[in-house]
Amino acid sequence: MAQNLSRSFALVVGLSALSFSAYTQASPEQFAQQFAQAGATIQAVAEECGDYTQSQLKEMRKQQQTSVSAMGVSVAQYDQMFEASYNNARTQIAMASPAEKAEMCEQMKVAGSGN
Repeated sequence: MAQNLSRSFALVVGLSALSFSAYTQASPEQFAQQFAQAGATIQAVAEECGDYTQSQLKEMRKQQQTSVSAMGVSVAQYDQMFEASYNNARTQIAMASPAEKAEMCEQMKVAGSGN
């Protein structure tokens, strides 16, 4: 459970390092699914840790929707992917121990600071 959340969080951090060649090898739907999973995990962790305002989270999601739409994936399809991933992340966070949650929040702070 916590290991899955850690893997999801690793995906979030690693997504920023995706190269153009890796993007071109994935179909738009595959990339949108990974993007939705990453965005949903970020949102769930950010809500748990209180690192972003609801306004900031809404803006990030709007930007994600715009990005996938430009790749030819509908916003509705992306939203469906996002919601499924978000619900999964919230479930995993709820099952995490206080120590796991503290570590997750610390990782979010480090990732957000660019260090």
